[in-house]
Amino acid sequence: MTIAEDAQEVRRLPPGLWERLRQDPIRSPEHIALAAARSFGPQAARWAGDRRARFRVTPQELAIMAKKRHATMARFEGAATGVGGVVTMVPDMAALAWIQSRLVFYIAASYG
Repeated sequence: MTIAEDAQEVRRLPPGLWERLRQDPIRSPEHIALAAARSFGPQAARWAGDRRARFRVTPQELAIMAKKRHATMARFEGAATGVGGVVTMVPDMAALAWIQSRLVFYIAASYG
């Protein structure tokens, strides 16, 4: 999967998450973390297993690969939603938090 395809997939929030964020903004970090665990935990484990099978990498090298991939995804996402200025600031921040949540799971999977 290319980084652009990966970024497009990440932009799709799980059903109901956006509504929960709007209804209860105080607990939005909790809502995002729980949704990210369901979405990205198994996905990150598969990614790490696949990379370990393909390449001879240390956990630290795998974590660096994840960090680089997610930094690129954040740039793509920022470029896509940043053109709207203040109007797209809230969706942009939610998307960035979603990408960062995903990064946490990928780094955790890198270290097992």
